Amino acid sequence: MPSTVRLDIPVLLPEAPDALDACVERLVKRLTGAPGLSQIHVAESPTGPQLCLHYDAKLLSPDEVRRKALQAGVEISRRFGHLVGWTQGVRHARHARSLEADLKAEPGLLEVGLDAAGAVRVEFDQNRITRDQLIKTLAGHGLTFSPSPSRPGLNTPQTTTPATTTIPGRRITPTMITPTEGFSAPTPN
Repeated sequence: MPSTVRLDIPVLLPEAPDALDACVERLVKRLTGAPGLSQIHVAESPTGPQLCLHYDAKLLSPDEVRRKALQAGVEISRRFGHLVGWTQGVRHARHARSLEADLKAEPGLLEVGLDAAGAVRVEFDQNRITRDQLIKTLAGHGLTFSPSPSRPGLNTPQTTTPATTTIPGRRITPTMITPTEGFSAPTPN
């Protein structure tokens, strides 16, 4: 009967955003077939996804299994990077899809996800492009990267006069609402 070691995926692959990331699959493939390991798979636990390693206790100790998994995780993390955060510059859903397709064609970018709200997730080959080069590549496509969703103007009251937007046949002036306006509790009669 094989013994089992379970390791938290964020410990093995700190930059992988979730258990569905391609790096988790790379880790499973790298460890599959290693001497003494009989089965490797992802398992859910109350603390999050874990890599479950079944091994022959006659050939490997639990520490050796952990060491093999950690070493494989380090090697994968050195090669593949992840950029997850927010961008400014996405105008609408179709623009996001167009930018996503353009970015997928860039050298060294393996997976790209970009939505209309500006959320971005990029997996890249660090042998071909660095994180700084990737951020410059995003800028070359008109996107400003931020690791957090706080963007200029978000959650801060505007102090300037709103711009007037002209659409053929219509003139639109946005209404200014400060954080306290429009959210008052009803007064009892």
